[in-house]
Amino acid sequence: MTRISIVIPTLNRTLLLERCLTSISREVGDAPDVEVIVVDDGSTTAAVEKNRSICTRHHARLLTPGGNHGMAVARNHGISSARGEWVIFLDDDVAVDPFWYRRLCHTLQLLPPEVVGFEGKINSSGNGVWDREVSNQSGGAYLTSHLGVRKSMLEQCGGFDPAFEFKGPFCEDQELAARLLSWGEVPFVAEISVTHAPRGVKLLSYLLTAPKRSRQLLLAEHYFFHKHPDRYHCFRSHRTFWGTMRSVMFRNIINDLRRRLPETLLLHPLQTVTLVLGSLIGQAASWMLLPRLVLGKLPPQSTFGSCIDSRRTTELWRLPVDRIDMLYVDRRPFATLFFTLLHRPTHDIRTTIRRLGRRAKNRQCDLFLRIDDLFLSDGADVRKLCDLLEQHHCPFLAAVTGNDLLNTAYRTVIGRVREAGGTIGVHGFSHTGKFGPFPSELLQMRYPELQSKVESISSSILFEKEHTLILVPPFNAIGPGQIVQLSRLFKIICGGPETLRFTGRILGPVALDGGGWYFPSLHPFYGSAESILRSGSIKFLQKVYGPVCMTTHFPCEAADAFRSLSRLLASLPFRTQPWHRLF
Repeated sequence: MTRISIVIPTLNRTLLLERCLTSISREVGDAPDVEVIVVDDGSTTAAVEKNRSICTRHHARLLTPGGNHGMAVARNHGISSARGEWVIFLDDDVAVDPFWYRRLCHTLQLLPPEVVGFEGKINSSGNGVWDREVSNQSGGAYLTSHLGVRKSMLEQCGGFDPAFEFKGPFCEDQELAARLLSWGEVPFVAEISVTHAPRGVKLLSYLLTAPKRSRQLLLAEHYFFHKHPDRYHCFRSHRTFWGTMRSVMFRNIINDLRRRLPETLLLHPLQTVTLVLGSLIGQAASWMLLPRLVLGKLPPQSTFGSCIDSRRTTELWRLPVDRIDMLYVDRRPFATLFFTLLHRPTHDIRTTIRRLGRRAKNRQCDLFLRIDDLFLSDGADVRKLCDLLEQHHCPFLAAVTGNDLLNTAYRTVIGRVREAGGTIGVHGFSHTGKFGPFPSELLQMRYPELQSKVESISSSILFEKEHTLILVPPFNAIGPGQIVQLSRLFKIICGGPETLRFTGRILGPVALDGGGWYFPSLHPFYGSAESILRSGSIKFLQKVYGPVCMTTHFPCEAADAFRSLSRLLASLPFRTQPWHRLF
């Protein structure tokens, strides 16, 4: 049985491939549980024939899918052909170090099931200005020059994203790592090491290609950020892509110099001058690219939009199937730029809803009320809230923490919520936590842990009567990948204003490929009863078409004895709808 598949993409580098395969043969020998797969990504005919001869000598399989499609596509070919439990990615310009195979086998025996992959150590060779760029001495780089991943997890995650090759051959390995880390651990194993060959940089070519290289790098970074806005900070020193962009625009030369040792720069003055000139050209190219990045639009299929079921969504909104773009909230650059000074919402969905209403044959608004932060320990206030909502005949969604739902001491309180027309929504588990710059409980959890917690709550005595399983993320912080995964467990996932940055500013409700629906509550129908009344949005409801989620927060309403909420309910032009009949 094949246990280890070593996948090596190559392109017109026969000498380096020979060096790589020679080192593997030395270490692996005739081990029966190892296969070596070389994927030729469009080499010349002569190079392909040489590669075929090299692979034959070293008992490696050569795949020639044809054409030059990039390393991401080449590695995906290797994954689909691999028969091993583990896939080890190597570049053709590395050589495995002594005892590599023995230490690899020992490591794989010790890795627990929650480990989905591992980083191997990458040593650099040579003392040139660019030679240390390929080094990985302490982990966190996730370079596919030396990376191992379980085959089952690669199939689960879908392998590498080939779109990076068209935006620039950068970031595809970190993007894969972002998905892997949502499923389990990817530790760094220093005992398993390879040595990278010196980088043969041609100085003139480096300068001539600097504008293209800088443009591709920033486009790839931009795409990476929009695919994983919740995890970008885990791989970069900035919270968002725009922090990285500012760094390139103003500090590109300084950044490039700081990554090198001073003695290396002094030893290679010509390389250093080339590096500085290339950095200056790249910095200028970033300024030229800025308008495109600010004004351009990412296609919906490249980010969260790829997870949306267009047919079901457009049927709900009575839109043509190709006009799902109408559901995206308009940008407000001025409000975003001066948010820290104005402290006002950076978006307003009324313009988007008005635009949708003009296309609707029948103007009709379905209003759904959501009460966030309904902590059952405040039993007396919960009962006052229920009395008020029952008096106004307003069904509602009660966002209750998972811990409260598991506490049988709250059986009576939950019963009162249901009697008043409340549908129970899971508001996280303890409503605590932080993930990097985000206050969040869910973002720090991996999918297996999330699924286990959800299953324990959905099977609890206090929750078993619910018709619709609904998730209200604590702090409205939930990533696009989590939304898709959890839509297989929940029928409805309710986001909020904060989730706009994670979902590409989608309005919702939108149907997801996982089966559920994403239905956010957004300004001006989100906040406190007082802020909603002050916004004047109640009169606007009479002109609204489609479902609207209005959210208030239990602690805010309880603070003024529910007087503002009472005025809000009395001012509604029609009753709210029961949540279990939403879709």
